[in-house]
Amino acid sequence: MSYTIGEVAKLIGESPHTLRYYAKEGLLPFGTRNENGVRIFEESDLQVFYAIKCLKKAKMPLQEIRQFVQYYLEGDGTIPQRLALFKKQRDAVAQELKDLQEVYENLTFRCWFFTEAEKAGTVQIKKNLDALDIPEDMRPLVKKYGKSLALDHAAETGDGE
Repeated sequence: MSYTIGEVAKLIGESPHTLRYYAKEGLLPFGTRNENGVRIFEESDLQVFYAIKCLKKAKMPLQEIRQFVQYYLEGDGTIPQRLALFKKQRDAVAQELKDLQEVYENLTFRCWFFTEAEKAGTVQIKKNLDALDIPEDMRPLVKKYGKSLALDHAAETGDGE
């Protein structure tokens, strides 16, 4: 089965504009043009579109995606290179997830802190804060991030002083 760029866009959940941009950037050197000049892609090309979409979402630079497409065009002899490329990007995403988890924890701590500050009417809540007032799930976060607010002592010792 053959597909136009608009049909491919609909199938993979991208806009035709995005796919035309990819073509302009050299990411779509495969496919042919029909007698009307419309770019036509085959069923087998869809896997490349899905891979490009995945790599873009994984924040891979266009130059490296171009390299992936080149490997695809070169055939099965480049399977090890494609595997290495995907592993490298997977590792980068794993590190980003770890970094985002750290940010998420910090934001969770600060949401808790400012909820407590709002209840107290002040950010100077340390003197009134006892470790027993700190929810169990917040204690590790207070210990980890409380230094920025001088709250770590309360989480460790059980006193707010």
